[in-house]
Amino acid sequence: SRSNNQDQGGISSMDKVGSANQKRNYMFRALLKALCSAGRPVLLSLDDLQWSQDFVIEGMTDFIVNYTDIHDTSGVSGESCRRGLFIASTFRSNEVKKSDDLIERINYIKQSGRANV
Repeated sequence: SRSNNQDQGGISSMDKVGSANQKRNYMFRALLKALCSAGRPVLLSLDDLQWSQDFVIEGMTDFIVNYTDIHDTSGVSGESCRRGLFIASTFRSNEVKKSDDLIERINYIKQSGRANV
C-alpha cells in the first residue's frame, strides 16, 4: 500500500510544496533581476505590506540582503543591481505588532547594512 501523501510517481506532497516554493522564489528573484537590468534606476512601490503574503516579504528580504549572483552572465552584478532598484514600501503600523514577521524582517534588513531603511 502506498502512503497517502505520495502520488503515483513516488513524490510526496511535501516535495511538491518544496519544489513549488523554490520555483516561486526563483521567479521572484528573476522578476527583481529583470527590473534591475533595465539600464536605468527603477522604483518599485509596495503598498500595505501588512497584507502581503509571506513569500513577498521573504523574497524582498532575501534579494536585498543576500543577492550577490557572482555567476551572472548578464553583466549585472548583485551590488549594481541593488543600486539601480529603489524600493518604497508602506505598512499600517496600527495593524502590525512589534513581534510580527514583517517588523522582524525590516529589522533584519536594517541590521544587514545592505539597504537604507
